[in-house]
Amino acid sequence: MRFTDRSIASLKPKAARYEIWEDGRTGFGVRVAPGGRKSWIYMYRFGGKARRMTFGPYPKVGLADARVQFAEAKRKLDIGIDPGAEAVNARHAERRAETVQELVDEY
Repeated sequence: MRFTDRSIASLKPKAARYEIWEDGRTGFGVRVAPGGRKSWIYMYRFGGKARRMTFGPYPKVGLADARVQFAEAKRKLDIGIDPGAEAVNARHAERRAETVQELVDEY
């Protein structure tokens, strides 16, 4: 299936979560949850292990933005960087960042 905004918007939820993959873009797809939530995903292999990366919910993350994120993740994978692990590490660093209150207390 070739993704368009119309084709993604028309995907209907089923009893179980399912995934649709775009033709010609290996590993790029959409996961549809039973509640109707749609998320962009990238399925890839790193170090011999299957990995999955989520780019964000549709329509908050549009098709063009998801394709840009997919291309960036694929580029990182091509140079030997695990894009999913990098994204997880960035989220953890953000959560561990000092808060304004901590900075005030330190001051």
